[in-house]
Amino acid sequence: MSKTLANLTLPLVTEAVDAILQRLPDQDRRLAFTDPQSRQQLISRVLSRVPNLYTSVEEGEIHSDPQGAPSCPIHLHLEIEQAVLQNIQHILDIKATHSSTGEAACHWFG
Repeated sequence: MSKTLANLTLPLVTEAVDAILQRLPDQDRRLAFTDPQSRQQLISRVLSRVPNLYTSVEEGEIHSDPQGAPSCPIHLHLEIEQAVLQNIQHILDIKATHSSTGEAACHWFG
């Protein structure tokens, strides 16, 4: 069987996003990320701002379960949590700015 690379950080980020969104006291903030596009944007922004860990696994044995992955340093968990919180605020600020100016999302990039 051939080997493939597995990103071990993605399930950690997804788990952190879920946990943090559940803990948010403001329901409006939680609801802003029920949209799959907003949620993917959040996950993508966090992944691009934290170190990613990869491992080589047999094809077909890719684990999406963080408990099945090798342990990662505690500082990475903390860095992921901080990045999730910062990017939740960043995305909400962008949405608020564009909704208050009446700009549509298609005008954001030009």
